[in-house]
Amino acid sequence: MARRRGPSETAGQTLVVYSDGVTDALNESGASFGDERLLVSLRETAGRPAAEVAHQLLGAVEAFVGDARWHDDVSLVVVRRAG
Repeated sequence: MARRRGPSETAGQTLVVYSDGVTDALNESGASFGDERLLVSLRETAGRPAAEVAHQLLGAVEAFVGDARWHDDVSLVVVRRAG
């Protein structure tokens, strides 16, 4: 029996699951990484392999935080559906 793909199961789609430690990460000025920076980072990696998306996103958070103390754990899972 062949399985039909629904609209949410398209080849090449990427699922990103993250903890609040990503968006709540604070820099030295006390600003949070936030949803907007997260979305910008994800747009910059559109269509790239899952490992590259994860690496880019974590790098963006680390660069934003700089020398500030981390206040929370950061968890990230990136899955890309193969064609």
